[in-house]
Amino acid sequence: MTDRLVRRKARRLPYVFALGLAPAFALAWGCGDDDAATTGARVNVDPGGTWGAEVAVTVVGRGRVITSVPGVDCPSGSCFAKYVFPNNAADGATGGIQLTAAATTGAKFLGWSFEPANVGARGRGPDGCNPVTRAATIPSVSASDATISLPFGEVDGTSPIGKEGTCGGFTKVPLAYKVTATFDAELPPIDAGFDGGADDPVYESPDIGATATGGLGLTNSGGLYWKYSNGGTDAIAYGSNPGSTSTGQTAIKVATAPVIQNFRVTRNGVIYTDGQSVFAIRSSSPTSPTSVGTTATTGTCLGFAMDSSSNVYCRTTTTIVRWPFSGISYGAFVTLYGSGVPSGTDIAVDTTSGPIYLDTGTGASSTGISSLPLLGVDGGLAAPTAIISGRSGIQNVRSGTAGFAWTELGTGIYTTTSKTAGANVTESTASTGSVFTLAQDQGNSTGWIAAGTSGIFIAELGSTASAFRTGNGFTSAAASSQYVFWTSPNDGRIHRARRF
Repeated sequence: MTDRLVRRKARRLPYVFALGLAPAFALAWGCGDDDAATTGARVNVDPGGTWGAEVAVTVVGRGRVITSVPGVDCPSGSCFAKYVFPNNAADGATGGIQLTAAATTGAKFLGWSFEPANVGARGRGPDGCNPVTRAATIPSVSASDATISLPFGEVDGTSPIGKEGTCGGFTKVPLAYKVTATFDAELPPIDAGFDGGADDPVYESPDIGATATGGLGLTNSGGLYWKYSNGGTDAIAYGSNPGSTSTGQTAIKVATAPVIQNFRVTRNGVIYTDGQSVFAIRSSSPTSPTSVGTTATTGTCLGFAMDSSSNVYCRTTTTIVRWPFSGISYGAFVTLYGSGVPSGTDIAVDTTSGPIYLDTGTGASSTGISSLPLLGVDGGLAAPTAIISGRSGIQNVRSGTAGFAWTELGTGIYTTTSKTAGANVTESTASTGSVFTLAQDQGNSTGWIAAGTSGIFIAELGSTASAFRTGNGFTSAAASSQYVFWTSPNDGRIHRARRF
């Protein structure tokens, strides 16, 4: 196993090139050093403009990135090219530079990610006023599209320290982008699963020796996420195509922290905290965690939710707050309810119009599920509306497309066929044992899947649960229309088996 993983890691080859824009097709380019020798009629030029785009791209895995700039295609080594428009009115300056990810035959493109690192550039001032630094831009593009377009522009950078006054007139520089294009590496051979081949280990956690610690979940876009631990550090892994017929696919490590808490995969994305800051991974940017806010002012978040517009919700012991998503970043939090919030830990919000669903009570005293209106609240004056009541020890409350599901004191699965007061409750009769996780069945809008001490169980709304696997080797589970996925103790793999 170790040799195979080392071989796979060795195939993750990094390639880098940088791009810019120039008027009248003036082009500076080369392979290797930025000041490399010229080739043919193309010469290093300095057009004197500050409008354009400089792009640094790292290629990981078996693929290449081709640009809309004629002749620029760097699958290996490092290349440099620079185009700069004299101003934003120049011919072609209103467009952008196009990047296309081209996978090697048999490989797959897994997605783009962007880094907001500080980047230096030469401004229009004298040598003493350079380099001008500015943060790389995070564009509004789909991380999963093979072809993306990065707009041209310019930005005010920062002069060298101590020269801000004398160099203040020379801080304009083109936009900068730091992009990583990730392709899957060489696929390892298929291994038999722990039950003699009845399951396929479709993913390995990205770090050798890691242990998948659970929280497995699928988003609406089909991405699979899970949390794992390696050497005392927590991380989050992402699998872009868990429904592929190929086993042994390459997972991407999308986040790492000393401790990852309240890790939650919802239909709309992922939310988690490192104990101080809150982060979201939206379905539209599946490999790019976005900073949401901190808990320094909101208080500890006991539960998280994300609605269909990527707004993030935090439930504390006394309040409910929301961080609104603008389409680019998250704004300052808004307190939706500053009082009148019942005790509990679970929260669910499906759409931007609400309502907010909450469990009521904690531990054995958690007796029901209530709703609060999301719009039109005023300082927490609205009172909760009881939907489910008279229960005992409600846990793992989940809101699905057609009803609720939950467990009670860790055992059994309970479902409803509506989200209105007085909804009928169905109790599963299968011996589920203590349930660790409960998730929406992405292959069935009225179904749920649970993992626990007795196995993996699939429950339909309004009917009993059926055992998909029995035994105590499961810590979390998720389901698509074709497969059931699960994690096991002391194992870094994600297993799967066909559900029919």
